Amino acid sequence: MKIITTIILFVCYFNVSAQISSLYKEDGKLRVDTTLQIMESDLQSINKVERFILPDLYNNLTIPEIAIENNIQGLMIVKIQIDFNEETLEKSIIKGFDPIMDKLVIKEIDALKDMFIRILQRDYDSEFSFYLPLLFVLYEDEFEYDMKENGALTKKGSLYTRQRVIVN
Repeated sequence: MKIITTIILFVCYFNVSAQISSLYKEDGKLRVDTTLQIMESDLQSINKVERFILPDLYNNLTIPEIAIENNIQGLMIVKIQIDFNEETLEKSIIKGFDPIMDKLVIKEIDALKDMFIRILQRDYDSEFSFYLPLLFVLYEDEFEYDMKENGALTKKGSLYTRQRVIVN
C-alpha cells in the first residue's frame, strides 16, 4: 500500500497587500521567530526578496525522495549576508531540521547568488543581512485506482505534488 504524499513547501511567499513584508512584522522582527530582527528601513528590500527571489528559490527546490519517505519536515531559518563590494553571499543555517534539507537549501541559495546581489545592490553600498524562513511540511493523501485486467483489484497509488500555501 502506497500513500500519496502532497508536499507543501512553504517559503513564506505570500500575496502582499497592505503590509510591506510577509516575512517580517512592521517593527523588523521575523514573524516566525521574534528574537531575530532587521532594521525597519530594510523592510522594503525584504519585499524585493519576496517578490523576485523567493519564487525562483521555491520553484528550483526539488525535495529528495528520501526526505519524503522519512517524513522529514520542519522550519528552517537561514541567515544571508551579502557583501556588495566583494560580491559575496554568505549563508548560515540559524535553525535547521535535517542535514539533507539544509544542504539542499544552501545549494539553491548559492545558485541564486547573482540574483540576490543584482536585485539588492541598488539599495545598499556595502553590506546587507537578513533572515529567510522556510517551512517544509508533508501532507498525506490517498487515492485509489482500479486494475481490472485479470480480475477486480484495487491498488493504492502514490502521487507527489508540491504546492504553495498562502497564510496571513
